[in-house]
Amino acid sequence: MEISFYQLATTPLTRTLPLLVEKAYEANMRVLVLADKAKIKELDETLWTSYQQKFLPHGTTSPEVQPIFISDKIANDNRQVLVVTNGAVYDGGDNFIKVLDVFDGNIDSDLAEARKRWKAYKDKGFDLKYWSQDDKGKWVQKQ
Repeated sequence: MEISFYQLATTPLTRTLPLLVEKAYEANMRVLVLADKAKIKELDETLWTSYQQKFLPHGTTSPEVQPIFISDKIANDNRQVLVVTNGAVYDGGDNFIKVLDVFDGNIDSDLAEARKRWKAYKDKGFDLKYWSQDDKGKWVQKQ
């Protein structure tokens, strides 16, 4: 299974999340966005208002009918992609195809915690990828 880290540098989560979720949704993948309880409403509003021309069907209730579900709990209701926005560690037990670990690289504690998660995932043998933003906000894969 692939775990991709996305280090935010110039773009906030509220601008990045819709782009990541859109790619998965357009690939006909069901998505779980994992967030702190206090952030769920903000992320829900973000997905409603992020695109004027495009609709990203999502919700915070009735996960069985939501292609994109936002929650503070990991539960794979027949989903392929897990987007972690709260620094939680995925234990590998819910059969996601892909995990996206999104964190703010401008916050030292978030960066340090992401490094710990990277090491833990590497020790478990996951396929890891690392993306960071350049000065213009473009995503660049790091080795």
